Amino acid sequence: FFAEYFINDSTLTVDTILLTSYDYSLDTLPLTVKNLFEKISTFDDFSLVLASPINKIDTNKINLFQIVDTVVSDIKEQKVKAIRPQFDSLVFIFDRPIVNTFFIDFDNYNENNIPIVWEKNNTNDTVSCKITTPSLFNRDTLKFSVNFDNLYFYNQIQNLNKKFILPVSEQKIIKHSREKQDSIIITFQKNIPKKININLLNAKNNKYDFNTINNKIIIHLIDPSIINLDTLLFSLNFIDRLTPTGDTIFFNDTIKCIYIFNRQSITYARRYYRSKILLAFNKPWLQTPQIELLSLNPLHKWFKIHSNQTNDTLFIDIINERIKRLNNMRLKVSYFDINQHNDTLFFDDTLNLKIEKADNTTKEIIGHEKKLTLLKPVKFSISQDTQKIRLFNIKTTWQSGAKYKLQIDSAAFFGIYGNTNDTTNISFQVFAPEEFARLIIDIKNVWAVLDSIGNLDTSTFYTLPYGQLFLLIEDENNEIYKSISFNSDKKIKDEMFVPGTYSLKIFFDKNSNNIWDTGNYIKHRQPEKIFIYDEKINLNQGENKTIIWDIAKIK
Repeated sequence: FFAEYFINDSTLTVDTILLTSYDYSLDTLPLTVKNLFEKISTFDDFSLVLASPINKIDTNKINLFQIVDTVVSDIKEQKVKAIRPQFDSLVFIFDRPIVNTFFIDFDNYNENNIPIVWEKNNTNDTVSCKITTPSLFNRDTLKFSVNFDNLYFYNQIQNLNKKFILPVSEQKIIKHSREKQDSIIITFQKNIPKKININLLNAKNNKYDFNTINNKIIIHLIDPSIINLDTLLFSLNFIDRLTPTGDTIFFNDTIKCIYIFNRQSITYARRYYRSKILLAFNKPWLQTPQIELLSLNPLHKWFKIHSNQTNDTLFIDIINERIKRLNNMRLKVSYFDINQHNDTLFFDDTLNLKIEKADNTTKEIIGHEKKLTLLKPVKFSISQDTQKIRLFNIKTTWQSGAKYKLQIDSAAFFGIYGNTNDTTNISFQVFAPEEFARLIIDIKNVWAVLDSIGNLDTSTFYTLPYGQLFLLIEDENNEIYKSISFNSDKKIKDEMFVPGTYSLKIFFDKNSNNIWDTGNYIKHRQPEKIFIYDEKINLNQGENKTIIWDIAKIK
């Protein structure tokens, strides 16, 4: 239907209104986004439209994030491993410290109080639990879910959940390593007692000692005759656990420890963008590797080189234009290492590198670093529009070209009919500088707006003797995109136009009250003059356009 009404004493406006039925008894409050499929510019607000007026907003349930790509050495993923070393105990080992949340839900247990006592270790990454109810700990297998959290990037808290089906764990060796000649580390499935029996089987000299830390045995070799043996055999024996009936379960095993020198080597090589080379090594180098080009003999230095913080990845920038044009290039990489006998070992690797297209979305490991897409919290304000009460504007300092994500939890908005919104996630982007168009508007002969110029010399005229002019730049929806005031001939330069179609208007604010005044029949007053540019202006991405507008030539 049509609605006609006066917006002031003399101006009648007509609105066309389309209504669809809406059941306000529903719990859900519909929420839409203005210009959902369009990018926004750095000076725009991001706007939300609610289906009905709002009683209250819970701003704690509205979060704005900038979507950022970063390269990190620690991806900070929280993982948890559960062990049941005894019938009445559980141990949870986390990759990273937990912050606040830890609790267990046991399956098929209906009582209100969970029968456990638990405590964290000093570093908050291990939780030990004691089950106090026999009806639970006498079960052969426990089924439960554990809830925990994690301090993630940008001080965000991850809340996580994992289900377990856990029998009593049999003690076993997870791994044993001899990265150094004089020490061996043996890692077990669960914690081990202080009292253990260790015997070296393939050597008579038993000059070694050991210590235990939680689930690890660290053996320190003392005598050089043992240290220089490539292979060592050890037997291990200790008490594992007691059963509910009082039986003792022992752990017995024999391990073979072999020392293999981990020499330096290249694990990854890539050339991309013609001008960039990446070389990743298996461990930090002792000295920066030497680079030599075998494809041709350049007269001058042809590259710049830098490394990551851990000194295991080389980044080479090719600065010679002739070498950049090579489709294939042979590269010699020289480096050295020192082995267990303090001998210096030299290595030369020859690489044949072809150009590969860089993939910005890859999450592959480069050296010891990893590419991730993360959510960075952004400070913002949300305010109700002064005229459209169902419209809410989100304001912040937008970064050009950046991507954002708006998270709105359920019940963030409370409508006047008692309904609330559903959880909503919205992703959008801000125009990058190169995506804007540039427009220059050269306005000449502004004296032509005056009713009478008398003896005014228009050839030397620059400034209006009274009043001011407003340039209104309107978008395709006839909404004002920009408004600029001036009172003389002016060249307006603006490089921040979103691509689209625009129209230009100028009105003469004769009484300088910053608004356009209508006419008044009783007071014999004409409305203030409006001048319309006779063409639509189409602006494409990255385009530069100049408009000359001579007011005196308007008919």
